[in-house]
Amino acid sequence: MNQIAILLVGIFILFLVSLLTSKSDFFNPSFIVCTIFLICTLFALYAVTSWNINDSIFTPYGTVLILTGIIVFIVGDKLGRRLAPKESIMTPVGNTYSPFSVSNGKMTIILSFSVFTIAVYIYYVYRYVRANGYNGGFELGSIGDYYHQLTFAEAKQGNIPGFIKILYEFANAVIYIYMYIFLYNIILCKTKFKDNILFLIPVICYLPRVIVTSSRTNLIRLAGSTVLLIYIFMNRRSGWKNRKRNFKKILRISVISFVSVLVLFYLAVSNGWIGRSTEKTFFDAITVYLGAPIIHFYQFLSDPPADVMYFGQETFHGLNQIFVRLGLRDTYYSVQLELRRIGYIERGNVYTFFRRPLHDFGPFGMYLVTIITGFIYSYVYYGKLYRHRMTYKRERVLIIYGYWFYVIYLLPIMNNYCNYISVTMGYFLVGIYFIYTYLLGGIKFKKHK
Repeated sequence: MNQIAILLVGIFILFLVSLLTSKSDFFNPSFIVCTIFLICTLFALYAVTSWNINDSIFTPYGTVLILTGIIVFIVGDKLGRRLAPKESIMTPVGNTYSPFSVSNGKMTIILSFSVFTIAVYIYYVYRYVRANGYNGGFELGSIGDYYHQLTFAEAKQGNIPGFIKILYEFANAVIYIYMYIFLYNIILCKTKFKDNILFLIPVICYLPRVIVTSSRTNLIRLAGSTVLLIYIFMNRRSGWKNRKRNFKKILRISVISFVSVLVLFYLAVSNGWIGRSTEKTFFDAITVYLGAPIIHFYQFLSDPPADVMYFGQETFHGLNQIFVRLGLRDTYYSVQLELRRIGYIERGNVYTFFRRPLHDFGPFGMYLVTIITGFIYSYVYYGKLYRHRMTYKRERVLIIYGYWFYVIYLLPIMNNYCNYISVTMGYFLVGIYFIYTYLLGGIKFKKHK
């Protein structure tokens, strides 16, 4: 209890520092990390006071590791910002940009591809659960719950054919490109919603796949990318001159969205709509996802598992799969970490960003991975996106950065390097490149004086 309270005070101080140094930039990586860490620590404090947790796991060492880890991330962020290429402030764009349009032929091809790919993916999931004992009807939530139980610890999840996974990553790329086009047209070009509604069809088609695979993190990733795009386009429209006003606006939007998502998520899991179900109260259910990772990190420190077998085994799980395919290793291992029980209410296996590199490389390695992460995200953001003019290549970077920003705002909860350095990520990037080129290859952005 005392250590969590100390951690909360320390993170609050770092939050104030990040707020004062962010220069009214809502998507400053340090500000995002400190804000989410502060929220998660509040939920962790609730868990400690409500779940009958053994206080002996909360050691000063764990508190120091988390606080210094955040400080190291902030240092990396500041270095990235300082070294990133600078560009002069844009003039307001007004209505000088024309909306993106996609020909009927291209739209038909892309939408047909997306619908077909998602339908085939769902078919294979359903066939897999039926072959492994599922006797229920074609109810997406029930299928998702059963599929999750079957594939929780598998290296090759669900026996989905490789070519279907490749097609799915391409369909995934379509979702992010279409969301970019939709928001660009609505916010930057002020076109009507009804004129852009077709760009939302891939997102709608995506929802059944999320349900049957119980992969709620995909929705979180898309939501985070969407908020980032809204923020960038709002500031571009004003030439980044109204950052303080836009900061307050996007903060209000984010708070309302955050609370709404929590409520909707609780309703979904309490009713089994997304392949998960719970009978917990609202705060207990939300704390499992937001507060428990910090507590699990303390548990890991007090009772660590056996040493890893390979260099970077937990942090760079995707590399192991590549090595196996190349014949350099012969053992797959699960990306899932060990389950731990918190008090009497829940078991979980997410341990904040810091656990994987700490277990793989020790404290120094954890700090190194953390500072590199802060540096890269800050360098790309301030060197390519923040107060920069639009170019063909930068817009592709914006889409990819929005997809990868998931690592930053979930840093207090989990480490996603294991998913981002992988073969499937390569397929996604190839999909982004070719589909973006296919749809928008002829676009030339106007230059502003």
